[in-house]
Amino acid sequence: MGEGFRFNDSTHTDTALVSCSFAGCSFFDATFSRCKLVGSRFDRCSFDLLKVRGGDWSCVGLAGADLRHARLAASRMREADLNAAHCRGASMQHLDLGGAWLTGVDLSGADLRGSEMRAVDPWTVKLTGAIIDYGQAATIAAGLGLDIRPELDHP
Repeated sequence: MGEGFRFNDSTHTDTALVSCSFAGCSFFDATFSRCKLVGSRFDRCSFDLLKVRGGDWSCVGLAGADLRHARLAASRMREADLNAAHCRGASMQHLDLGGAWLTGVDLSGADLRGSEMRAVDPWTVKLTGAIIDYGQAATIAAGLGLDIRPELDHP
């Protein structure tokens, strides 16, 4: 796509930007609704106040990205590269993170409710204070090797 573009305060709906490369671009307060960015790569980009609603962001390269002030919702992010991404306090609800690369990602304080969590390795991801639902808690507990069983009836 190019280098240094500013997508500041822009709105994109039902747009396809497939296998694009973004380098040093600014996505300040940009909104992507139902967009397809499959296979796109982001290098040294800024994402303050980015909003993503729906769409397919599978196989995107966001390794090391600062997504702390982003709001990602109801999007497909299968096999996305989020290794070492900074997502502390981000809103990442109802994301399909199946097969996503998450080693070293900081999800501390992030709102992850409704997101697919099977790709999260609790040994390599920071999760302190993350907001999750009961099903996700069971998935993470299983990832820690815990044996989850129903409560016993009292005698």
